Amino acid sequence: MASAVQAFSDAFSSYRALVVEYAVYSVILIIASMALSFFAGLCLGIFGIVSLGSVANVFASDGSMGIAAIGLGVSLIALFLALLAVLWVSSGLHGAYLSTLNGFISRRNQSLGAFFLCVPKFATSITLISIICGVLVGAPLLFVMAIAPSLGEIFSILALLLVLIYVAAAAFLLVFAMPAAVVDGKGPISAIKVSAIASLRNPAQVIIYFAIAFALAIPALVPLFNLLYIPLFYMPLSMSALLRLYRTAH
Repeated sequence: MASAVQAFSDAFSSYRALVVEYAVYSVILIIASMALSFFAGLCLGIFGIVSLGSVANVFASDGSMGIAAIGLGVSLIALFLALLAVLWVSSGLHGAYLSTLNGFISRRNQSLGAFFLCVPKFATSITLISIICGVLVGAPLLFVMAIAPSLGEIFSILALLLVLIYVAAAAFLLVFAMPAAVVDGKGPISAIKVSAIASLRNPAQVIIYFAIAFALAIPALVPLFNLLYIPLFYMPLSMSALLRLYRTAH
């Protein structure tokens, strides 16, 4: 039977026994994610510089609009592809990280080479899961935020409350999507379905998991301390507990 408390307890025992291994792969993930964030920021900066002239010419009346529009379109496509590549690699890294933690649960050793070889294995499926979940969660939120000013104060507050409830429900149903993709090799749609079914079958344990994870996140509010606390303790513990809960919940 699934138990969130037991999942955290087992995760902590494993973490204490393999603290160096957990720390190494967590640091690798953080450093790689920071590098990807820098690359994404660089792409946005380059796009901003390159597109300034094109945007100005699009609205000009000297006949240069056609070429400028083509240049702007090419720049947008290049930016989209670059950001998609960042998302793909980032998704693969998170998949490899979860796979490593799942290996620790199964008492399997992991090498750095095997870790990076796992990146392309999970990149596409987790990218699609991220996009689908982002649309499911973000689209209603953006829609309500867009129409809220025209609803009046009372109705806009009610609409925002409803959409926040929707976002919480979506997070509840989607919590096991990535574990399903990594542990059982499920495709994006199948992983989301498995996550929803497992969450609905174990609602109390999923809520308890979120409550414990939230309580453990409180120390991360301390500046500077959180730079060590999150990657070296909170992230490996909470992700390992989630994998353990998934393995007993579905």
